Amino acid sequence: AGSKVTIASSTTPWPNLPILQPNYRSDTTYYLSKTVFNCCGFSTALDSIVVKTPPVADFALLPDSGCTPMNVLIQLDGLITGDADSAFIDFGDGTSGSYTPNRILQNGNFVYQWGQKNHTYSYNGFNDTTYLITLSVYNECRDSSLTKTVYLQPNTVQAFLQSNVTAGCAPLTVNFTNLSFN
Repeated sequence: AGSKVTIASSTTPWPNLPILQPNYRSDTTYYLSKTVFNCCGFSTALDSIVVKTPPVADFALLPDSGCTPMNVLIQLDGLITGDADSAFIDFGDGTSGSYTPNRILQNGNFVYQWGQKNHTYSYNGFNDTTYLITLSVYNECRDSSLTKTVYLQPNTVQAFLQSNVTAGCAPLTVNFTNLSFN
């Protein structure tokens, strides 16, 4: 579907046209008609203009926090708007991926299907860490990027206790040192 812009004047020059905006979901077609007239009659010209939609990056992370190793599902379908031709994901851990959508024709319009991407985060450190995931989407009009955070905790929980003595006569005084780490 498109929008209709009608221009009518009694003079030949075109009046100022409205600014044609995309709808940010899909390309927008504007149908134009210009009618000029005088006392001898009138003439109408018809045309159309397609305003390409720039892409807008968006995605969901499931889960966005947990213990290492953690598998993260990156949902793109239904969240990237506009007609992006390609996508690039920087997973924030030194790896990345490039993707193109499957175009599916539904009810006369193309639906862009990206699918779900999986990525496993592994961390061998002793402290919590974060990874920044950046999605960038592109088409001929421009590009768009969005960054979200994944929080990862080490899977290194270990209880350890050390005593200064292990045997002795009563009354026995024992001092303990906590060497546990998380």
